[in-house]
Amino acid sequence: KNKEYLDQVYYAKGNIYMSQADTAHAISAYALAIENSTRKGAEKARVQITLGDLYFQRRQYVKAQPCYSDALGALRKDHEDYERVALRSKVLEQLAQHDAAIILQDSLQTLVRMPEQERLKAIDKIIEGVIKKEKDDKLLADKEKAEANAVGRPGMAGQIDIPVQANTQGGFYYDNEQSISQGKNAFQKKWGNRKLEDNWRRRDKAVSVFAEANPANGQPSPTDSAKTSQDSPSFKPSNDKHTRDFYLQQLPFTKAQIAESDSTIDDAMFQMAGIYHQQLNDVHLGIDTYEKELKRFTATPNKQEAYFRLYMLYHELGNKAMAENYRRKMMAEFPNSEYAKSFAEPNYEWNLQNPRALQDTLYEQSYNAYLKSDINAVRKA
Repeated sequence: KNKEYLDQVYYAKGNIYMSQADTAHAISAYALAIENSTRKGAEKARVQITLGDLYFQRRQYVKAQPCYSDALGALRKDHEDYERVALRSKVLEQLAQHDAAIILQDSLQTLVRMPEQERLKAIDKIIEGVIKKEKDDKLLADKEKAEANAVGRPGMAGQIDIPVQANTQGGFYYDNEQSISQGKNAFQKKWGNRKLEDNWRRRDKAVSVFAEANPANGQPSPTDSAKTSQDSPSFKPSNDKHTRDFYLQQLPFTKAQIAESDSTIDDAMFQMAGIYHQQLNDVHLGIDTYEKELKRFTATPNKQEAYFRLYMLYHELGNKAMAENYRRKMMAEFPNSEYAKSFAEPNYEWNLQNPRALQDTLYEQSYNAYLKSDINAVRKA
């Protein structure tokens, strides 16, 4: 009876929990408010932003990402939160993509390490989930079609009804900000916030991501015959996601495939660490991720850069002991690197912390030498 007001009730409960500093229950209440929302515009966006901000404050960035992304589609560009939400959505989307890559590759490798019967049971469970999702999607599509028929024109079900605002100034549709906003809101009501890509209508692209994990459909090349300790099972190439073969063909059974999977994880961890400290100003999480990468992938090609960044981050925190630890590692393992040469300078610490001032000083020295016609000094500078 009062279902249309449930979102407001849960939002109010969330606010009460927040007034009591009960963040955990507030998050649950706000999530329920979003789940039960019957309004797709600014009111829902308000709750999504509130929940996103809570996740962000708790450094649960991947959970915050869909909140900001979904809310952004309902905000006008002149909204007070638009720029902040847009920036966070963009940055966190990159983070979420790297996080998803790690989860996917770890999952694939876990399946490979399983005994065959357990692996097949796990795949069967995935297939059951796919079938259930398809049924749920069909029910949702039928519901949306019925709603469209109820409010739209006969024969136009499933299409987006974009209200047309008269453009009194004339000109092209996309020159009219209000028309663009109306069209965007109509699209959001129908499809929600979607990234511009193929198959954007799909609400859950987990299966397609699984399918794209190995572009070669998991088939080893003629030279890729070295197996892992787990023998590769027999399977037939398949594009049918309801079959075991569809998933088996994507698993990294060979040593080369495992190495490629590890490389994907290694790179994703390095990129995530960079996003943490460079774009989110989360120094501690950046340090934690770099160090986890170095521990997991001892021969990572990112080691030199990771050492330098860890030196800089620990120095920023004032932890001179750990900064010195990574300086020594750099000098010992990469003695001929540019970083090692910088560390060898008498004033390396000041130089690294003040690169712009150093550049200005070198320029001034070079310019003064030039005025004195001291060519050797110019070249040396």
